[in-house]
Amino acid sequence: MIIKPNPLPKYKILYDLPKNTWMVINIGGRGGAKSYESSKYVTLKAICEGKRTVVLRDEKISITESILNEIKNRFSEINDKSMGYFSQSFDMQENALKKRVEVKTKDPSEGSLIFTKGFKASSGDKVAHLKSISDVDIALIEELEDIRDEEKFNTFADSIRNEGSIIMINSNVNSKDHWFIKRYFKLEPTDHEGYFKLVPKNIEGIVYIMTDYTDNPHLTERIINKYRAYGDPTSEFYDQHYYLTAILGYASSGLKGAIYKGWNRISLEEYNNLDYNKYYYLDWGTNDECAIGEVKIHNRTMLVKGLHYKPTTKKDQLVIDVAVFLAQKGFTQKELIVCDSSQPQSIIQLQGYERGSIDEYLFEKYPQLAKGFNTVGVPKPAGSVYEGIKMLKGYDVYIVEDEESEHIWNEYLEYMWELDKDGKPTDQPIDKKNHHMDGIRYIAYVRNNL
Repeated sequence: MIIKPNPLPKYKILYDLPKNTWMVINIGGRGGAKSYESSKYVTLKAICEGKRTVVLRDEKISITESILNEIKNRFSEINDKSMGYFSQSFDMQENALKKRVEVKTKDPSEGSLIFTKGFKASSGDKVAHLKSISDVDIALIEELEDIRDEEKFNTFADSIRNEGSIIMINSNVNSKDHWFIKRYFKLEPTDHEGYFKLVPKNIEGIVYIMTDYTDNPHLTERIINKYRAYGDPTSEFYDQHYYLTAILGYASSGLKGAIYKGWNRISLEEYNNLDYNKYYYLDWGTNDECAIGEVKIHNRTMLVKGLHYKPTTKKDQLVIDVAVFLAQKGFTQKELIVCDSSQPQSIIQLQGYERGSIDEYLFEKYPQLAKGFNTVGVPKPAGSVYEGIKMLKGYDVYIVEDEESEHIWNEYLEYMWELDKDGKPTDQPIDKKNHHMDGIRYIAYVRNNL
């Protein structure tokens, strides 16, 4: 059966790629149909040509909430148009599109044409075994801007070896300092200070598709007006930074509205060799990430290392997950852990469990759970956020160069003040992607008020 893809004009090249193409970069602002067109492409390639696709994000857990849902929708649309023809041969499951096979095997990947992987292992602490992904025709990477480890990407890219295989990248645009931007684009200044238009370097074998909402005629007038409102100084929704980066797809220098500047990196080896006073922070998170970090301080020098950055889907599971993590890392009552005070009961729970209050297996395996941990809530009087930021600015801050600490560096680059209707920074930080930023601030605030 022949299915016509009918792509938007800028995506027609997907169905007539130059012979030497090994990478497709699909980048730009919101509303440009990146996820829609890429999900349609891999779905059609799977069911019409038998092409095998691996879909990746930084964290595998987030795939099912994004691009995989798009793939499911595209399969449903195509199957409906064919009067159910494709559902006879293919099975769209929760985490994979599979070809129906008569012989069942123990191999869970048997018959998989579209399946998922995360760049980060499910433990959250290690890099996934991406070298094992070789027998694929398409590697679709969603939201590459979240992948801060260039070496991790290189390892994966080098493993894609099938003749004619391609790496397809969907990415939004944020910092001009992201390795991906530096590698594949040149920067052209705009009329807005600190913001740059991306210009492809036109590297051989790479196809660039650059879009924004103006390239998508299927957007409703309501959505278009909403996007435009972000760039309208007279609108109550005015947010110049968001409009220029998320909507128009400009790269930001991180200067306008940046809360912190001048932070640096330090190697893990050097960090481990410095015997400074240690502090620990904990910022709660369920649907958002729960952040735990270690801070070393000497005079006005502050060194920060990430330990944990992971959401917990079940709120009632959060505290015990944190407690087990602390026990696994060897925490005792000696280490002071400064916590977000928004969950006082959770702070008390971490101070010791009674037998019967948690699973007996955990109680026996981790004796420290009964003894508890030294947790305190950070005071939050009026104005404490702004005061804590001022205190933190008095330190020379260094972020460790390791996998877990990349989350901290990413937050640092994107931590911004709210902008007023004239595009000028206020004294209120944007309340998103700030879990480590909050935790480091807790340490500065508490240390200053000891």
